[in-house]
Amino acid sequence: TVGEPIPDGSYEPVNGHRVVSREHFLMWQPAAQGWYARAGRFYAPFGLRLAEHITYIRRDLGFNLLQESYNLSGGYISNEWELHVTAFGPDMVQRLGARESGGAAYYERRLFEESASIAVQAKFATVDGASRTIGGVVARYFLAPAKLMFLGEANIVNQMFDGPAAQNQLVGAAGFTFLPWNSLIFTALGERLQNSIAVKDSATNAATGLVNWFPYPHFELQLVGRVQMPAGQDAATTVFLQAHYYL
Repeated sequence: TVGEPIPDGSYEPVNGHRVVSREHFLMWQPAAQGWYARAGRFYAPFGLRLAEHITYIRRDLGFNLLQESYNLSGGYISNEWELHVTAFGPDMVQRLGARESGGAAYYERRLFEESASIAVQAKFATVDGASRTIGGVVARYFLAPAKLMFLGEANIVNQMFDGPAAQNQLVGAAGFTFLPWNSLIFTALGERLQNSIAVKDSATNAATGLVNWFPYPHFELQLVGRVQMPAGQDAATTVFLQAHYYL
């Protein structure tokens, strides 16, 4: 209805701003390796950091489109390992995205002369009488002769509410990325979102394929194919072609 305020938590600004910035921050980092600190609006370091927000490990863990939070983040980066710790809160300036507040931590260790990595991560977020605690692992392995990277992420999510009992969820993805040459990337992912581990037939599985081609500098073509298969329901299929131009 015209004139009514937009509800909290929507993806529309509730003020008169005509310019929206999804990411802006100040950063202190005296060297490529070592300590750093960053403050501003961005995604907390967490998970596989895939570009596709439709994947369950982004969409259902607080990293969906326009859900960048305001953060105070710091950590340490070296060739062998890295650590990131972040305190975050909602966007109170543009009023975009999620309203959660909390903290996140991510520790990654590189292995086999930096051709592989294993990471552990944790996140706590709370909003309006509900909270969730996330714990997970992330793994990568790059097989250089085949130009093939294997990757995976698995998380257990404990959700707590004021009224109903708590429930545990499983959110994960695994697959590979193939780089036949510098301008072309093929990616295949299998995904699982189980809304309640204790409830049978509460899961949705998905298979996602992506082709990314960079024919010229700043220009990208992407083809996405995705099948989502909720338990006991018909599968949903999506095919999407888009072009990007990066300034």
